[in-house]
Amino acid sequence: PSLLTLSFDWRVRREGRMGDQEMVDAPSEGEKPATLSRGNSDASDDDDDEDEGMGMMLTTEGAGSLNIPEWNTEEPIEAQMVSLCYDQVRVQTCDFLSEFGAAEQFLIDGESMVAWALNNPLLDGVNGGQTLHIAHIIESALSSLRERGACFEIFFFEGYAPLWRHQGDLSCMTRELIIKHLSLVAAQAKLEGSPMPVRTHMLPGGWWMAGQTDAWDMLLESYGPAFIMTDYGWCGSEQGSASQAITRAFVHHCHGRGLNVVTVADLNMDGSHCVSGNLMPPDEPLVRLRFRQALDLLLEKHASVLSAQENAPSNVQVEANAQLDAKGLLVAAGLRKAL
Repeated sequence: PSLLTLSFDWRVRREGRMGDQEMVDAPSEGEKPATLSRGNSDASDDDDDEDEGMGMMLTTEGAGSLNIPEWNTEEPIEAQMVSLCYDQVRVQTCDFLSEFGAAEQFLIDGESMVAWALNNPLLDGVNGGQTLHIAHIIESALSSLRERGACFEIFFFEGYAPLWRHQGDLSCMTRELIIKHLSLVAAQAKLEGSPMPVRTHMLPGGWWMAGQTDAWDMLLESYGPAFIMTDYGWCGSEQGSASQAITRAFVHHCHGRGLNVVTVADLNMDGSHCVSGNLMPPDEPLVRLRFRQALDLLLEKHASVLSAQENAPSNVQVEANAQLDAKGLLVAAGLRKAL
């Protein structure tokens, strides 16, 4: 379902719970209300200090007053994170170029954009796929944003390769082709001395990899994005899969760094307007801390998938006597020709 649909569900659930909790959560006479704070792109610098301070607040009484349940080890952490997200993350439909300012820079998660294009209902995904059409969908979206004055760059994580293998050969190949295509377009523009259409960053490792986030940290620090354009889970990812869980977790990672998240799947450009869903970071520090704790549990659960050491898509070898169907032959041929 789209994020705009989910935003309605979130609103209904939150309003219903607020009605039930209104009297319980009301501060008693003389009690100071909790101070709400909005993070910024430098919020990660204070993570350690915040962890120490919030650690003092993680008591049963404090959690209960905020209506934040403890993590239950007997239930899937993914479902608990979704439930807390429904309760604590606000979704606002907005014209983001007006909301944040057309001159404000932002970063686009290329992984989510590829998944979004692959999930286009008009594509034929049965007979080998339509990679040229997928490239056109992505180019058209990026070009339309540029025409409306948007300032952005696009990034990919090398560490996402194992997740793409779980999405299937066609998806894996298409992602590699799009990355190569964007890189070649940028190289051609540089040789011709023309303006670069869009700068593409291929970041080593992943946002979750301890000790391997220098490139990601440096990009955020040097570029200073107003928000990240990504999705709450890749479009087309299997319900309950590691791919869905990890890519949903990326939204909470961005929130932990004080960054708003604007969705790719709900992008609608009409005239001068660029409308989509804006997932806003939770204001309450305790909620942000709980999500960071959940990320640790989630990454530990899916560590084997994220660290899978398989042949990269560009190194796929097809044995002479291998039995492949028509789709497999097209995938192998596309990889050899393009990569």
